[in-house]
Amino acid sequence: STALMQPANAVMSEKLWLIDCDSEDEISLATTQIGQHYHCKKKPYQYPSKTGIHFLLQPFNAAVCSPQFQGFVKKNSFMLWGF
Repeated sequence: STALMQPANAVMSEKLWLIDCDSEDEISLATTQIGQHYHCKKKPYQYPSKTGIHFLLQPFNAAVCSPQFQGFVKKNSFMLWGF
């Protein structure tokens, strides 16, 4: 584990998840699953990635989502250090 991943070095006080979508089908599935199961006050932030779209959002109960969607979820992703 790197020093950047240690809680004492966190930029934000809350955890974020990265949803990594690399195709139109994945983006469609993620958008549907987030719309149905994400009920946090903050809206998901999305931005283009090299091969698709990334969504940043607060953790929620992804266990109720489809197994395929759960594979897109990157919890405590190293990529979030620059956000």
